[in-house]
Amino acid sequence: MGKNFELGAANLGQYGSIYSSAAASIIPPQGLVVVAINFLDANTPTVLRPEWGAGIKAPDTFQCINTVAAAHDNGDAEQALVDASANITHTLTGANTDIKVGMQAFSNTEDLLENKSTGVRPCLVTSVSGTAITFNRPVTASTTTITFSALHQTGTGGTQVATDFPAGTWIYGRWIEVKPENTTLGVICYLGK
Repeated sequence: MGKNFELGAANLGQYGSIYSSAAASIIPPQGLVVVAINFLDANTPTVLRPEWGAGIKAPDTFQCINTVAAAHDNGDAEQALVDASANITHTLTGANTDIKVGMQAFSNTEDLLENKSTGVRPCLVTSVSGTAITFNRPVTASTTTITFSALHQTGTGGTQVATDFPAGTWIYGRWIEVKPENTTLGVICYLGK
């Protein structure tokens, strides 16, 4: 999830931009971050350092793709269930103090996502005490780890960036350092608050 970089209040580039075709770090001025990158040439950045730090998943921060750690990789907590029966109340394989009431549950083996067209609500934690957990709807996934995520915090499925972005690609996020590889045409980094 990206943080609003004031595209409506300030057009892209109004806070400035930085061009580089060298394999050198681009660091925005204090108080600003890189909010968009336009790859003028195929490029594999060696550094995309996010505003939120090296692997830190602090509350009230926004994760974006980067080369430091996988953003939105494993939610805010992970734990497996003991029983596979379709119940609302379950037992976790172990106590996990990171699991909180209101968190959404995700599973690789069972669809626990919201489906607005059919009226299916997302699977949410309604109570947790030690290894006892209750959901707002039946859950049967016990052969895989269940991922738990707080509202607007950490998603699941992300991997660390180590790829070539084709020429003409735009990516958006919040970075405090960008280091492109040496290319002929380079990149343009746009700044924002």
